[in-house]
Amino acid sequence: MTTETYYQLQIEDLRQLAVATEPFLEAKGWSVAPEGILPPEFLTTFLPRAEAMPIWLGFLALRGLVVIGSGGYRSNPTDGIVEIGYGVAPSFQNQGVATRLTERMVEYALSQAGVIGVRAHTLSDGIASQTVLKRNNFEFVGVVEDPEDGTVNRYERLK
Repeated sequence: MTTETYYQLQIEDLRQLAVATEPFLEAKGWSVAPEGILPPEFLTTFLPRAEAMPIWLGFLALRGLVVIGSGGYRSNPTDGIVEIGYGVAPSFQNQGVATRLTERMVEYALSQAGVIGVRAHTLSDGIASQTVLKRNNFEFVGVVEDPEDGTVNRYERLK
């Protein structure tokens, strides 16, 4: 079984990535999967939010020296619950990468003071994402309207 290593992002990493992805990756000796996994538009829009929540950034998943996935926290915890999101390069999907990346994010989140649970949203047809969440002991709690993503299925995992 091929496994990944995980790099926990720091605020300075995100600042560098938002300016120019390639120099950051080259300095680490990394490359990105051919399909890409770090869209510049996401990095530039996420950075202002990240500045307000420096311990809630996320992780990069690497296979060897190639970044194949990323996952992070959408905001600081609200009422003790933090929301996660993740993505894996298409050529590395269906290999357990998202499941292991989610496990890493959940472990980190639940180890933080005041956090009682982790939340994630999926589209109704996002069967693969729903499977990832179920494998990480999330439970379906209902359908909600997300201001950014529209109608989504909500999953949560409590301590």
